[in-house]
Amino acid sequence: MINKLILLILSRYYKFKLFYRKFKLFGINYNSNIRIYGDIKILGKRKNITIGKNCSLNEGVLLHGGDKIFIGNNTTLSSNVLVHTGFLTMDILPRTHIYKSISIGNDVWIASGVTISAGVIIGDRVVIGANSFVNKNLDEGYFYAGNPVKKIKKIIYKEWNK
Repeated sequence: MINKLILLILSRYYKFKLFYRKFKLFGINYNSNIRIYGDIKILGKRKNITIGKNCSLNEGVLLHGGDKIFIGNNTTLSSNVLVHTGFLTMDILPRTHIYKSISIGNDVWIASGVTISAGVIIGDRVVIGANSFVNKNLDEGYFYAGNPVKKIKKIIYKEWNK
């Protein structure tokens, strides 16, 4: 009897936690298959953010929706990934914020600690190494890493046989 009560309490707690995490996404265009692991931060206009099917957002992800952010299907943002749509002007006084959209393709894996700068387009099937700084567009099907990010190698995908 006590075990059933504990299981009931735990199941309601985890359902509430899942509801709370999804509630944080209120106002964002997202598919129901999205997975959130831990706390994420969303700044700016939530309506500017679109998240595709089967995406994962991990602990510490920050999405800054000053302009449009599009995240494609089957994409993973690992822990502490920062996606910033804004930057300050350096050569115009007084300094003002400029916003540019960011597009992340399908089947992309962004490893932990990556920062993505405003105006970047990331192609499909890209892998970005940990702690990289992305300040330019990335071609599809490559592995990138570094600060600033550099093309490391072409990824040859193999068919998965079960």
